[in-house]
Amino acid sequence: MTRTGRITGRRLAVSIVAWIGASAVALGAAACGGGSHGTAATDTGPPALAQVSTAAPPPATAKPGPVIKAACPLLSPALIASVLGVRRPAAIERPAVKTNGGTLLGCHYQSGGRYVELWVSVAALSGRADQAASLAIRRYTGTLNTVPGLGDAAYYTDSALSRSGPRPQALVAARAEGRQMRVITLSTFLGGRPEKKIITLAGAVLERI
Repeated sequence: MTRTGRITGRRLAVSIVAWIGASAVALGAAACGGGSHGTAATDTGPPALAQVSTAAPPPATAKPGPVIKAACPLLSPALIASVLGVRRPAAIERPAVKTNGGTLLGCHYQSGGRYVELWVSVAALSGRADQAASLAIRRYTGTLNTVPGLGDAAYYTDSALSRSGPRPQALVAARAEGRQMRVITLSTFLGGRPEKKIITLAGAVLERI
C-alpha cells in the first residue's frame, strides 16, 4: 500500500470516530433544511442538515433490527474480491468504539495497495436518515451525489484526486431499524470508476443489518 493510502486511511478512520460522538448531539437539534447534492462536499462546506422530524417516535412494538456485534461478518472478503476484481483481501476487525450516542464498529479490508473500510454506527433513533447520512458524509471531500434506492438515505463522493489511479471514495447509507438509526460507511481507496461496485458492496451490508 502507498504512503498516501496509509495516511488517507488513518485520516478517514479518525474522522469517523470523531463523527459518532458529534452526530448523537447534532441529530437531536434542529438544523437548516436541505441543500444541493450536486455540489462539492468538503469539511468546511458540508451538505446542509435536514429539519429534524417532529413526527412521534416509533411505537415500542416496532420490530428491532438484528443485533450487530462485529463489522467484518457483514461483508465477506470473497464478495469484495469478486465485485472489485482484486485479490481476496485480508479482513481486520477494528476495536468497537462506544459513546453516549451509540456504538461504532469497523472492519478494514486490504488487498495490495487498495482497501475497503467498513464502518457501522448503531445509535438511538433521533431525527431522520438523511440527517444521519449527511453528518457522516461531511467528513469526506469530493463531488457529492445522492444514491437512490439504498437504505433510507445515501450519498456517494469521489475525491477525484486521480483520473484512473487509486484515490479515496466514500459511500454513506442510513436506515431506521426499530428504535435505532443504523449508518454504514464504506471508505475506499480504489482506481477507475468504482461507484457502482461500491454501491453493490453497500447493498450487501444493508441486507445484513
